[in-house]
Amino acid sequence: MSVKPKTQSAVKHQNILSSAIELFCEQGFATTSMDEIARLAQVSKQTVYSHFGSKNDLFVAAIESRVATYMFSETLLQDIDNPQQALVTFAEHFLQLLNSDEAIAVHRTCIAQAETHPELADMYYQAGPARIIDMVAGYLQRLQIQGEYQFSPLREASVRLLTALKGEVQMRMELNLPASAQMQRQGKYLERTVAAFLQGHKCPCEAE
Repeated sequence: MSVKPKTQSAVKHQNILSSAIELFCEQGFATTSMDEIARLAQVSKQTVYSHFGSKNDLFVAAIESRVATYMFSETLLQDIDNPQQALVTFAEHFLQLLNSDEAIAVHRTCIAQAETHPELADMYYQAGPARIIDMVAGYLQRLQIQGEYQFSPLREASVRLLTALKGEVQMRMELNLPASAQMQRQGKYLERTVAAFLQGHKCPCEAE
């Protein structure tokens, strides 16, 4: 099947997103203007506003696009016959996203500007973390229906798994500390973490 070429509007849309991400990461949200984004994207400011109604909308879209880049869609969590492998694969994508330079830069920006721009942290949370929590909770619910596991309350179980998956690598990278040694062991860590999580949520009759 041939892939249709992107329309001029779609190309501009992507250029605006890419430019916004670059500037938000380099300068932070508050100090980045729509004029600068338009200039970097080589479009008019009017074009930026026609694609994204406000800087807030553009920030949310930029976060959502990064999530999509790392394949965070419902297709990533489909296999309910092999939850160990499905969750480990998900975990690998999850850590790639968290450990990316862009994600770390935006995370630090939100923390640095939490007092002056509290709405920024909320926008980031809703566009990124909250979306991923809901995605995992939906998968756990499908597993639960099969009768082998009990995850209720689902959202709490999702948060517990995601928090455990971050591990030492994420702790060190957020502090700008070297994490190469920890990253070499990350694969085994994810496998063991997922296995322990699933074992801990097996129905009593299945765990015997």
